[in-house]
Amino acid sequence: MKSPLRSLALLSLLPLLFGGCLAVGTGVTERQWNAALKALEPGLTQAQLLRMMGEPRERVPAETDDNFDTVWIYSRPEVIGTRPELVGEHDIMLPNGKHTMSVPDYEDTDITVIAEYHLHWRGETLVDWERVELK
Repeated sequence: MKSPLRSLALLSLLPLLFGGCLAVGTGVTERQWNAALKALEPGLTQAQLLRMMGEPRERVPAETDDNFDTVWIYSRPEVIGTRPELVGEHDIMLPNGKHTMSVPDYEDTDITVIAEYHLHWRGETLVDWERVELK
């Protein structure tokens, strides 16, 4: 007989298996986030953007001299490249068959940064947006 808890746990994993991984803090999948980022353009309404990207991490009022009212901030880790990293060594036999030589082993490691997306709003309409990289 199957355990009801086991069945429930398997059912809760289905959206992750078929929808992609959840993006950090937004409540949408990684696939949905990437599609929303590509569709990001001035003129979108706040309701449209909330459906596409989920809740922002932060909502900040603009300064008095800015030409927009509020800033919504979304953030997530992003891979911007790779770098080789020494992970160990292994010995190889030299052609004479009597001696060995140590050779370093390298693996590519992801270089990750936290990217913030600042969306500028005038009323309910998206004015513009920018990507800010945090080191």
